[in-house]
Amino acid sequence: MAKNHVVPAVHGFFRAIQLSKSDTTLQDTLRLLTAWFDYCEFESVSQAVRDGYNSVSIRTWLQVIPQILARVHIKAESTRRLVQQLLVEVGKSHPHAIMFSLYVAARSEHAERSHSVKDVLAKLHDMYPELVEQTELVSRELIRITLLFPEMWQEALRNASLCYYGHKDVVEMMKILRPLHKRVRNPETLREYHFVQMFGSDLAAAEEHMNQYFSADSAHRNEALVQQAWELYYVVFRRIEKMFPRPTSLALKDTAPTILQCRDMELVVPGMYNPDAENVYIASFDPNLYVYPSKQHPRRMYIYGSNGNQYTFLLKGREDLRQDERSMQLFGLINSLLSKDSETARRSLTIERFPVVPLSSNSGLIGFYSNCENINNIVRYYRESHNQPVNLEQRMALQFSPNWDTL
Repeated sequence: MAKNHVVPAVHGFFRAIQLSKSDTTLQDTLRLLTAWFDYCEFESVSQAVRDGYNSVSIRTWLQVIPQILARVHIKAESTRRLVQQLLVEVGKSHPHAIMFSLYVAARSEHAERSHSVKDVLAKLHDMYPELVEQTELVSRELIRITLLFPEMWQEALRNASLCYYGHKDVVEMMKILRPLHKRVRNPETLREYHFVQMFGSDLAAAEEHMNQYFSADSAHRNEALVQQAWELYYVVFRRIEKMFPRPTSLALKDTAPTILQCRDMELVVPGMYNPDAENVYIASFDPNLYVYPSKQHPRRMYIYGSNGNQYTFLLKGREDLRQDERSMQLFGLINSLLSKDSETARRSLTIERFPVVPLSSNSGLIGFYSNCENINNIVRYYRESHNQPVNLEQRMALQFSPNWDTL
């Protein structure tokens, strides 16, 4: 099957991409990747990809970087080497298009994926040392801002208490808390040092109780040690609630002083890379961030570009923006199809896209458009002006089901 069907299909997709008179080759490129990765265990398929690899523009791969990175740790060794080679070649020609995505994969909990991407980053570091280091610095510090120590510990303690009191799973509980204990031992910013001064001793004592608990064999572990640890965790949780109200603004000098000092970087403004235009580089970061009062408390931040313009971003935590990135990719494909249809092209029908730059598996940047309003505010303004309750749907649900909140 591979020789008679998949190999000709791979050659066909490469030929279709070559003959395309525009950059709208996403559909064919995605099909090519599907054929390649689904049948990569066949040497004939891998050879077909190697044969066609140099026949298309390196820019072909820019639009499918998320799909390629998702398979960078594939088991087939020849395919894994070719994927790594492809990423190095893309990074060599278009480093700004791939750098943030590489660091997301390098931070993956999947050891093989992380290791494979770090090999790629090491090779790119030899070519662009300052750019690679600046990307690591900016992404690391922005991740730090998405979730401060008080927020981090509150969320972790909630989840850990559910593991212990809800499921009696002490191992899972410590999987949640152990990384935070490690972070607390190495504070870096003013806010983090302040947090450690206030809660470090209680958290260290709680960790010591848990270490004693796990030091015994499973048949003789003392459950009282876990209870003693939770007495301390509970005190910390309540003190955080009282002493750290939700912030409305943050200062970079307290939360990420390193990037506040960054000036005139080699790094392009996130999400703004364009291989066909003069690129805008990061000149500086605004020293203050606004914190929205919504559930996830995203931060609004400003980056100043080398062209003198200000770029606004939403810095979000607790969300996997790789999903949003794929949505923007899908919208790009839809737009290319709309542009080819005479009727939709005549009406200039397109889906407006915005930059989405994942920084990790649960944080990232979203381009912020001015003069826009979210649906929640539109509904709220309308209902308030017409003397209607803002939470109308919730009230109606409670009428039908009084125990709605506990479902």
